[in-house]
Amino acid sequence: MLDIQSSFGFDHSDTGTFIAPVEPVTTSKTLKALQELNQDYEWFPTTKGQIDTIKNDIARLKEAYEISGRNEQPTILDIGAGDGRVVTALRDLLNEEKDKLDKPFKAYAIEKSTVHINSYRSKNISLIGTDFYETNLISKTADFAFVNPPYRDYAAWVARILEELDFTVLYAVIPQRWVDNKDIKAAMQNRGLEYSEILAKSDFFDAERKARAKVHVVRFSFMDMSAEAVAEEMAAYEKRFQDRSRMFHPYRASLGINKTSPFLMFIDKELGLKKTNSTTTNEFNEHVERERIKREMNDETSETFEVVKSRGVLWALLDQYERDMTRTLDQYKLIGQLDGVLLGELGVKHEDLVTGVRAKLLGFRRVYWSMLFNHLDVIKEKLTSENKTALLNELSQTALDFTYTNAVYVISYAVDMGNELIEESLISVYKKLTSEESILRYYKSNERVFSDRWRYSSYEEGDPSRECKRVLDYRFIHSGSRNFSSYSWEHGLNENTRQFTNDLIVVFRLLGYSNLHMSEAYENMEAGKAYLIRGNTPDGKTIDLLKIKYYLNGNRHLAFNQAAMLKFNVTISRLLGWCRAKADFADETDSKTMPTDEAWSISDTMKIQASNILSLTCQPQ
Repeated sequence: MLDIQSSFGFDHSDTGTFIAPVEPVTTSKTLKALQELNQDYEWFPTTKGQIDTIKNDIARLKEAYEISGRNEQPTILDIGAGDGRVVTALRDLLNEEKDKLDKPFKAYAIEKSTVHINSYRSKNISLIGTDFYETNLISKTADFAFVNPPYRDYAAWVARILEELDFTVLYAVIPQRWVDNKDIKAAMQNRGLEYSEILAKSDFFDAERKARAKVHVVRFSFMDMSAEAVAEEMAAYEKRFQDRSRMFHPYRASLGINKTSPFLMFIDKELGLKKTNSTTTNEFNEHVERERIKREMNDETSETFEVVKSRGVLWALLDQYERDMTRTLDQYKLIGQLDGVLLGELGVKHEDLVTGVRAKLLGFRRVYWSMLFNHLDVIKEKLTSENKTALLNELSQTALDFTYTNAVYVISYAVDMGNELIEESLISVYKKLTSEESILRYYKSNERVFSDRWRYSSYEEGDPSRECKRVLDYRFIHSGSRNFSSYSWEHGLNENTRQFTNDLIVVFRLLGYSNLHMSEAYENMEAGKAYLIRGNTPDGKTIDLLKIKYYLNGNRHLAFNQAAMLKFNVTISRLLGWCRAKADFADETDSKTMPTDEAWSISDTMKIQASNILSLTCQPQ
């Protein structure tokens, strides 16, 4: 019997602290790091021989079957992925002939240890779950899945995966006593899973981390994939190929042709909604749900408002998410108790009900993640418009269940990615401002002659624009396409110019200024008039940071505060490696004054620190 709350990720618990990333190098060093942080979780890395056994089996299946299924994105999922060695090896094998695939396979992982998951971005692995028992497997789909579970809990892991994960083929490295385990046998029967085959007998006697466990490498599938069955399918395909006509394209049988849906099992067993016992539903509207949640968070009489005040936004969202999910499931359970004959007479379709349940259960997850992302102002305010969009697009693709543990991970991920984009934000604005007339002087050691066309190229290593070292003047003209809208209903600056100005405000914020604001609202601005960006210095003094005039022809007359522009030039010189010391900058640019310690150190302090993570997820006590 499935546990509804654990199935849909309700069991969130405050695990307390964020752990700074550890960079593992070898298995022994990784194991030491895991043990120091109490994150071992019985990690016995899958051996090369075990991985090769699975790779050989997949290579054999690729010859006979259509392996990518009909999913929009074919996937390989490793449950308890450790350092990711298995999922990356299988992904690379499956993508060997990308030209024959509609879309390449993507690697997904469920993993609890921060030591491991902090390495996933560099390996192009997407995390879709942390704690195994908190992860909603029913909402996950994988063409190929793999598990090498903690052996003391192996039966519970395998049985749950077999019943709840929507997979086509599952590979497992599990103790050899699995063959007599009643829970695994029951799970296979409940799922209608007829086939399991021992591909190899193995052990960890000579593994990187030695153990006495004797294991089997097992394949679970919904169709016969034995050597004889595969040989028959290959022969059938060859016959279809030989008999093909000009109007007939021979096909390969799909691996997933006989698989059952765990989601439909959930609808049947937990909600009591049989094929003849269903109802139609209104289409789930994410925008409407977001607006409803916003109203409840701002309503002083609501439970959600009280949680916001006492524990912060994240816990308010978690609490509201649990209530929404529980209410939805309870409503569908009530529908399941109605007389099926009556519903049939009303013209109710089972397919409509299934669509509605799926839309609500998965739709709420997307809604609450988007609500959380909207509160990441501490990150977003340090990014230019383009990079802010890139970050939110990346975060919006998460398939993680909405739990506290996963939220801490996602926010940590956002901080890491945001910090990478912070430097890029400063450099991109500097680059956009650069033109021949904006350059005050070149570095003495400059070996390049500036060409304005370089402004539109990248800052990759070896790029001439990177090697062209220059200092921006504090007063110059910047040219855009146009500054004001041609539409009668859009007043003041157009959207492009507003983003240009907002990006300058981001730059000033990164340079250490606060309480930044424009002297006039964008919609009230007129051509030819002077407007100001004002802000506070670190010591609290209010100053004018930029005077800017916008013209109808697209020109923007810029007059920067000289101290602010010096900070900008110095920071860019450090980020791009043009100078390694204050004295180098003064000498290279013939500057009359040496940069201050505060100006020189800005690039060290503008990033978000790991210590800020909990302030994003918890209300300070």
